[in-house]
Amino acid sequence: MNLFIMRSVSNEKDKDIINILACFGCHPYFFTELPSGDRTILTVTLTTGIEKEFDLPISEVNTFFDWYDTTTGSARYGINKQDNNKCPFSKRIDYVIHDKILTFEVSEYKAQ
Repeated sequence: MNLFIMRSVSNEKDKDIINILACFGCHPYFFTELPSGDRTILTVTLTTGIEKEFDLPISEVNTFFDWYDTTTGSARYGINKQDNNKCPFSKRIDYVIHDKILTFEVSEYKAQ
């Protein structure tokens, strides 16, 4: 079952934000499919100290593990940002570089 939430517009500031997003091709009503199943928050700490956090299905994190454990592959790994903050783009991918990763943490949860 897919559930959707709609953000209501309650004040002038929200209306201004919606008007700006509409100019970039975003639908003025924010319908977001809620995640379901086994999920994780993957937090990657880079050697620069910057932390990047991703809300991903567990299958994507397992693919990340496979890539990270491989010493002979691509130097970069692309993480699809899913439906997180991608408007007005149709797809957003954040790349992490293998030798720039200091640590990573995985926090699992089950979305209802």
